[in-house]
Amino acid sequence: MSIDFSKKVRNTFLANLFLAPVIGTLFAGVFQRQPLLIIGIDIAGVPLVLYAFISVCIPVIFVTVFANFICDRLQKVDDRFNCFTWHILGITIGLVAGGLVGLILQRDVAMVLIGTGTGAVLGLVDAYLWWRGRHASLNAATEI
Repeated sequence: MSIDFSKKVRNTFLANLFLAPVIGTLFAGVFQRQPLLIIGIDIAGVPLVLYAFISVCIPVIFVTVFANFICDRLQKVDDRFNCFTWHILGITIGLVAGGLVGLILQRDVAMVLIGTGTGAVLGLVDAYLWWRGRHASLNAATEI
């Protein structure tokens, strides 16, 4: 019952680790009416995106492991999921996971909304990677 570290699993980890702080900071700037927060730096010259990376890297790793486990199990159960099904699944898992991470990081409505928005975007990207990875492996199997 282990997840194989195929390209799609590796790509979901990389996408989540690098997109979560950027998208989260972008959403935080929008919710706080500071759209340039994404390029902001603190008084010491450290980019705010780096602070976001430090604060979300551990939750992103745990949530990505959980989401990859769910996607792996569902893929083994039914190989006939289409693109729409994978994307609805990814958005749903992302919304729930992002909202929970936002709630854990800071018990604030704005942080939960930022987490759900970020989770939905990451879930959409992950669902595409899982669907595309499955689609590519099916095409490779039919070409042989």
